[in-house]
Amino acid sequence: MDYQNKKAELKIVQSNCSNKQVSKAKQLLEEVVQESNKQKIAVDSNDKPTYAGDHVEGPKFEQNEGTVTHNHHHYYGAGSYPMGKSGTINKRWQEEEPVKAERRKNTASVEQSQKTTEQKPLEFYVVESQEDEAIADSKDIIHSSLQHFANDKEAVAIALEIPEEALNAILGNDHIAFTANILKKSGRLYRNRITTSDPLTGLLNRNAFIMKLDQMTVNTDLVTVLFIDLDKFKPVNDTYGHKIGDKLLQSVGNRIKENVPVNSIVCRLGGDEFAVAIPGLKNNAAGGAFAKAVESCLSLPFHFNEVDEPIMIGGSAGISRYGQNGKTAEELIDAADKLMYIAKSSFDKPPTKADYIYYYLLTVGVVFFYIIWALAAFNYEV
Repeated sequence: MDYQNKKAELKIVQSNCSNKQVSKAKQLLEEVVQESNKQKIAVDSNDKPTYAGDHVEGPKFEQNEGTVTHNHHHYYGAGSYPMGKSGTINKRWQEEEPVKAERRKNTASVEQSQKTTEQKPLEFYVVESQEDEAIADSKDIIHSSLQHFANDKEAVAIALEIPEEALNAILGNDHIAFTANILKKSGRLYRNRITTSDPLTGLLNRNAFIMKLDQMTVNTDLVTVLFIDLDKFKPVNDTYGHKIGDKLLQSVGNRIKENVPVNSIVCRLGGDEFAVAIPGLKNNAAGGAFAKAVESCLSLPFHFNEVDEPIMIGGSAGISRYGQNGKTAEELIDAADKLMYIAKSSFDKPPTKADYIYYYLLTVGVVFFYIIWALAAFNYEV
């Protein structure tokens, strides 16, 4: 019986309803509701049924550092401010999430490889050895890696693509070393992943930055270096502790990367100092625009779950260019550092006694001038 027939029969039952027909009416009512729901079935282009009330996926939106925007790729800018506005998440933005997302992105392949290696037997990674050199090299790689990651054994296992069980076996026995293939592989991963990176932010460290900057100047003369120093960072450590300070540095590194060209190299020089090398900029104005973008993004508030109020800091950037301020990586970094310090000092420099005397005399002169002018105007009217 189709939908229309059942609906007509229901009307007849309702008009002549008696106690004996109540159950029949209820049965027909349930059948009418079921048939009504079936009428709402929609078939998509692949002939797959989609029922009313099911979720239908709309346009794809890209998630970028805590902000959801439609076809926007920049970190801050029109249409991508992290609070409110059309196309963004209308909730409190947490700064640690971008850092976690970046870490997951950078280590996805490493973690996948780690899961694969964990399925292999322990004998694949370590072996009882009589070779003192192999034993010493294996222990050196592990100890240096642990020092780099602040004794985080899980981070070492991911970076070296070796299960923690194998690390513990070598550390706990003076006669066990990596197998020949694993020793060679772990040495390569140590050089490429650990010795070149900053353990806190995941950015390049100073030595790796200098090496890559020198390589960049070989390929092009159009190289601009930004030296970035954070403002008001020390009070954050003093007020909220080093844990929040570390998270803040991670967020700062992430913001800097998102506000410079993708072909730039970004590093944490140490402490609260960062550096960026940008190739291909033809003039100082272009470098100044990126420096301004970095300073602007760092002046926006930072939010963390552990802190109820937003944290406000800032950043000052100095700019140097290859050929104008130096030709080696060290020269370019030092020049940008000095220019940043000059700009920062001139902006933050407190007034001296001579400044107070100058402003006092200037004020007195202006007041005296207006008095003379007023008296002259009064005498003229009289």
